[in-house]
Amino acid sequence: MNSLAGTEHPEPLELLNAKRFLTADEVATILTVPVSTVYEAARQNRVGGAIRFGRKVRFNPALLRRWLEEGGTPLAGGWRQDAA
Repeated sequence: MNSLAGTEHPEPLELLNAKRFLTADEVATILTVPVSTVYEAARQNRVGGAIRFGRKVRFNPALLRRWLEEGGTPLAGGWRQDAA
């Protein structure tokens, strides 16, 4: 495990074994994408395990793992999105 200022930080894929909900930042680390991409995917209901608590979004690690194992769901538009 990595250590920063005496605090243990799990490796990205170890977060999928967490016994707590994950933050968007943690999911972005797991998926190696910007956190804005995670929020957009959650907004479009395209990422497994996303749960809203008021204005906060958290992710169930078991459901996220299953979503990843099933191949995930890409965001609409692929690499390039056409202007409307």
